[in-house]
Amino acid sequence: MPIALNCQLVRYCEVLGLIAGTLGFTEEAIKWKATAHERAQRIRDLCWNDREGFFFEYDFVNRKQLPFWSLCAYWAVWAGVATEDQVARMSAHLPRFEQARGLTVTDKLYPSPHREFPTLQWAYPYCWPPLMMMVTEALAGKSGEAAARRAGAKYLEWVLQRYDETGTVWEKYVAVPGEAETAERYGTVSFYSWAAASIAVIGRLLGLDQ
Repeated sequence: MPIALNCQLVRYCEVLGLIAGTLGFTEEAIKWKATAHERAQRIRDLCWNDREGFFFEYDFVNRKQLPFWSLCAYWAVWAGVATEDQVARMSAHLPRFEQARGLTVTDKLYPSPHREFPTLQWAYPYCWPPLMMMVTEALAGKSGEAAARRAGAKYLEWVLQRYDETGTVWEKYVAVPGEAETAERYGTVSFYSWAAASIAVIGRLLGLDQ
């Protein structure tokens, strides 16, 4: 049960409910809102780990949570799925992912499940712009805001430094100094749209547009 996808589906259902209500389709609006509520509750029931104070992916085949710490858990904050208490507990774990250049996707390097790809791009030591935007926005005004702003500032400094060096922004970045760039299925793409957007979005959240 992918946390990112399911949290995004919660928001889609909420938006579809809002659209239906605006257009006067009352029954459809009620159904979409109920679907959003049910999915959000299922995420909390299956993915929240109260002992760890964090959301984990759920293996529905084997009916157990996977033990991998990932930034994807913060989609639950962004989508409003996490309760106030859960947000507070998750905020305390953000430093697990913080590196010199931003936030890594996972807190450490985990074994790859794919023989042909010994290292994975959506994992440590990579920092992906869409996740940086999501986390910084999700924790704005919440208990983890200070850590998110600090990581966001590190990320922006590195992205702008790389822009000065290369004349472009990149699809993803290596957040840990000394770690090498690796190609999983393809090389790193230059001037990627979400990297360009992240400069504006995170810069605005940090108040750098004033």
